[in-house]
Amino acid sequence: MVRGMSPSTTTRFDSETVYQSRIAGDQQCGEPDTTISVTEGGVHAVPTKSTENALEFTLSHEDITGLQCQGVLNRSVTIETDEASYEIPTTMLDESRFRQAIVEYSDLSNPCRRVAVDRLGVCPCAAGSSLGCLLIVAGVGLVLSVFGALLGVGAIAAGTALLLLAYLSRKVSQWRGSNRWERTNGPGKSAV
Repeated sequence: MVRGMSPSTTTRFDSETVYQSRIAGDQQCGEPDTTISVTEGGVHAVPTKSTENALEFTLSHEDITGLQCQGVLNRSVTIETDEASYEIPTTMLDESRFRQAIVEYSDLSNPCRRVAVDRLGVCPCAAGSSLGCLLIVAGVGLVLSVFGALLGVGAIAAGTALLLLAYLSRKVSQWRGSNRWERTNGPGKSAV
C-alpha cells in the first residue's frame, strides 16, 4: 500500500465529484486525516493533515484493474492497478456508494451470479457484525446483574451466532467471488 506524508494545500479535480468522504488512514477509528474522492476522472486520496497513516494517491479510472472488499469487523476496500494496490479502510465511508462509484466509472464487473441480498446492496457482514457485537455487550451487562443472568447468556449466544454468521457470509462471498470486481473489457469510462 502506498502512503503519503505531506498534506496538500488545495484539492482541485478536473472532473465532477461523484462521492467524497473523510477517513482515518488506518484501520483504527482515529481522527480523519485523509479525504477520499471519487470523481468522473479517477479516485483521489489527499491528506488533510501530516500524519504517518494518511493516504495519498491519485488513480485514473483507466488504471484501475480490480476492486475487492475484505474483512468482517475491520472492513476495507482494496483498489488494484497493474503496479500497486491501495487498501482503504471503510470505517468512515458509505462503503456501498464508494464501491459502486468506482465500479461504475472504472468499468469493472463481477461475473458472480447475484443473489437478492447482493442486488439490494445489503452487506450481511456489516449488519451481522454490528448487531452481534451489540448483543454480546448487552449480554455481558445482563450477566453481571443478578436477575438478568439467563437473558444475558442468551444474548451472548445470539451475538456470537450472528458474528459467526457474518464471518461465514464473508467466507462464502470470497468463495463465490461476489466481493471482487475486475476489468473485463478495455479502459474505463472517460470523463464527459
